[in-house]
Amino acid sequence: MKQTDQFIRHATRGLWGNKKRDAALELRSAIEDKIYRHGLCGMDSADAERAALRDLGSPHAIARDLSRVHTAPAAIRATLLLGVAGLLSLQAVAQIPAVGASPWPKAQTACTFDEAMLSALPAAQAGPLRQALADPTRRQALIDQCQQMSPVPGNHLLRLPDLLQAFRAAGIGVQDMTDGRGFVYTLSFPGQPDLQTVSFDYSVRQVKGTPHIDIISFVQRLREATTVPLTISGLVNPTLSFGPARIQLGTPATPVLASNVYLSLVFDQVITPLNAATGKSNPLVMISEEGSTPVQRYAVALNAPDGTLYGLLSNEDLLTPCHCPQDVNPMYSLRVRSTQGGQIPIEHGQTATRPVAVTTLPELVQATRRGRHAVLAYRLNGRNLRHLTLTPVPAAHVRVVQP
Repeated sequence: MKQTDQFIRHATRGLWGNKKRDAALELRSAIEDKIYRHGLCGMDSADAERAALRDLGSPHAIARDLSRVHTAPAAIRATLLLGVAGLLSLQAVAQIPAVGASPWPKAQTACTFDEAMLSALPAAQAGPLRQALADPTRRQALIDQCQQMSPVPGNHLLRLPDLLQAFRAAGIGVQDMTDGRGFVYTLSFPGQPDLQTVSFDYSVRQVKGTPHIDIISFVQRLREATTVPLTISGLVNPTLSFGPARIQLGTPATPVLASNVYLSLVFDQVITPLNAATGKSNPLVMISEEGSTPVQRYAVALNAPDGTLYGLLSNEDLLTPCHCPQDVNPMYSLRVRSTQGGQIPIEHGQTATRPVAVTTLPELVQATRRGRHAVLAYRLNGRNLRHLTLTPVPAAHVRVVQP
């Protein structure tokens, strides 16, 4: 870790003795923590070290702040510190522009049990429910239970003005090709003579008068229309690197989850072989990760460090009785989730049976034909959004457990 040692030497100049030693230990701890987190996203040790040092920014700026803290009078040192670790984490945040985010309008599950909802239910379910709702006490209990089990909508919409401003701040030329009447832009990158045009038309929606674009469409448009490096690191409010731009997606108030950025990329890789295995066109629905999860039904246990990302393909909806409109058919479902305590909690769904793990798509399709609930896990490898790879996890390495 020669780069880390050199960074620490530059960042602790101006300090001597025990103060220099303490500052170096604090700084090394912060760097090692960042290296570990980047490693969870699939980076090798060398790339993780480089990314961690980039996150911290200028060692000279850190040296100035550390000197101010460690040479201050004892009476005010605690006020200046609030923990040097906090100072180091803010160093990275201050140098990366953050993009505001919002949930989908009206995304929150309606728990009002109005007549429009009741009329959509089968008569056998709607009748007893109407009787229960007639009792004010039972009605409130049903509403409370519904709200407890409903996920808080995730922040899937990014503020487009924030994204364009972050591009410009990084030296990317942004030219509006529609004079404000649309969302088509020509991008120019430092050191590259060719212009690249990206269109966000048909992907933008207005939220309180501000144009927003959903995360999936934003990443897909960049992948399709541009050629510069496109990578991501982190799980919550991840950092997106696009050419020279480094952008934090989301804020502490409106967090964004990296799993939803990966979701469409995993879909693109899975859908064609799934279509071939089932003989049907597009039998797959994406289930995004929301801001908070309702009560889990079961968990997939995997031998992996916390924060490891997996794609989970399930046939559960196909085996659940569906009172759907004639033009709506149940489909396979796809989730992208990260491990927590070695497990991935699974929410939603109706089947009471515990799924079995399978290793291949043909095995998943065969389980469906036999009426057996099954799940196929893929490990996501790499942070490069242009070259994401999926590795099926052998069924012997997957355990399905009850909460």
